[in-house]
Amino acid sequence: MTLWQDIPLFRDLYPEELEEICPLFRTISYPKGKRIFDEGEPSHYAYIVLSGVIKVYRTTQGREHTVDLLGQGDVFGDMELIDPIKERLLSVVSHRDSVVCTIDGKVFKQLIAQYPGVKDRLLQLQIDRLILANEKLHEMKINDAKTRLMLTLQKLYSKFGAQEEGKSIINLRLTHQDLADMVGTLRETVSILLKDLQQQDVVQMQNQKIVIMNPEALMSFAKSE
Repeated sequence: MTLWQDIPLFRDLYPEELEEICPLFRTISYPKGKRIFDEGEPSHYAYIVLSGVIKVYRTTQGREHTVDLLGQGDVFGDMELIDPIKERLLSVVSHRDSVVCTIDGKVFKQLIAQYPGVKDRLLQLQIDRLILANEKLHEMKINDAKTRLMLTLQKLYSKFGAQEEGKSIINLRLTHQDLADMVGTLRETVSILLKDLQQQDVVQMQNQKIVIMNPEALMSFAKSE
């Protein structure tokens, strides 16, 4: 039950209310690389990440472009259920071995109608998404690629930061294309910028994971821009 209490969507619920809603969800394990749903598919379920990492992406001219990476407690697949949208707007795949819980769309609507706290949290979640989307558009307009990369690394470190063998890392295996998609630039540009950051000893690459050599410098750079 503690795990459910840590999910932002349910933080306003009492323990007895959590016990009531748990049976409404089904837990599913997805191995790395397993597709959960594809863009254009019918929308029937909402999902919550219990563990692992989920990649959200869009396909353009046959190429996948990473939109976001989701971790524990994140909700996805809900917007198409709340709005009268019949098809998925984005595709979702397990970025590494992950466990999610899923709920039928009709049951989900009943749940948010029955529990105002969940409805309020869901509304705040959607507002936060809109704010983040606007912030990204603003960053694209006023910041150069290096600054956007640093801001992206800051967000990834804040969400997926961990200690490994005494080093501060972003605990994800990311390709240069993944980063380029999130930054909004070309893969070649990200490769050049990462090389520069390695020479400046800001980051290092280790087994496709980014080692943050100076977390304080990374965070202060992003805040100062």
